[in-house]
Amino acid sequence: MTELRYVYAVADAKAAPAIAAAGLRGIDGSRVEPIVRDPLLAATSVVPAADFEEGPLNEHLQDIDWLAPRAAAHQEVNSALLGLADAIVPLSFGAIYRGTAGVSDLLGARAAEFRQRLTTLVGKAEWIVSIEREDTTLADSPSLMALDGEIATAAPGRAFLLSKRREEALREERRTRDAVLVEETAAGLADAAVKVYREALIDDSAVAAVARFSVLAVVLALTATFPAAQTPQPPARAKNAVQSETTAILVDVVVRDKKGQSVTDLTPADFEVYEDGVAQDLGAVTRYMPDAEGGA
Repeated sequence: MTELRYVYAVADAKAAPAIAAAGLRGIDGSRVEPIVRDPLLAATSVVPAADFEEGPLNEHLQDIDWLAPRAAAHQEVNSALLGLADAIVPLSFGAIYRGTAGVSDLLGARAAEFRQRLTTLVGKAEWIVSIEREDTTLADSPSLMALDGEIATAAPGRAFLLSKRREEALREERRTRDAVLVEETAAGLADAAVKVYREALIDDSAVAAVARFSVLAVVLALTATFPAAQTPQPPARAKNAVQSETTAILVDVVVRDKKGQSVTDLTPADFEVYEDGVAQDLGAVTRYMPDAEGGA
């Protein structure tokens, strides 16, 4: 039976010696090996057919407890590859090919596309830039201070009405300040970046999150402090590819309360996920603890 090869990413073939010597471990602890078809390579590892043939894989993609640690391993391999190659084109989770021949076919069929993407990414990295409020009370606002003064001296009934007016004034002032900050940030990022994409957030002035940007920019010396991420590309539909009927995309989220403590009892109903401004279906939410036995 032909072995199944899991493909993490594509890179320039000159990175093959470094990847081979790195001793990386991927899905289920399998050794990560480069398969070269000049001028490209694919970083791969052998995975068991019992889990990664088309039928079992499609079933596993519905099981978040099975999926989470393997998706984390996928991400960890690609993070390591970024330190071994000038650039990589990550593939989505579940890119499976039949043997080295199947991987070689992939590299041959999409050679021009992969080379163009790698050329675009060399010397660049992707960051996520998030803007959050540190002060949500706006204690320095003259209009709010004036309302506070009126509330302090008003009769109970009027004080109640004034407090409602103050809540609305606070929301509007937050929105105004947020809009200015977001526009200034977007302009600054556009000057420094190759590409900027603003992600959609829930419009709620009561929460700390203001805006979130995906930024592709030229790497500077300071980027040694910031690990890079690059946009995964879907696996090719080749004759030697194992196709899955379900596309599973994992999104890592850290949720903290006002005291900075992790919130661990959330359900899918507590989240909204958007892609290009379009709401996406959310299959499950799981708490993943990589240091715990079992990984979930």
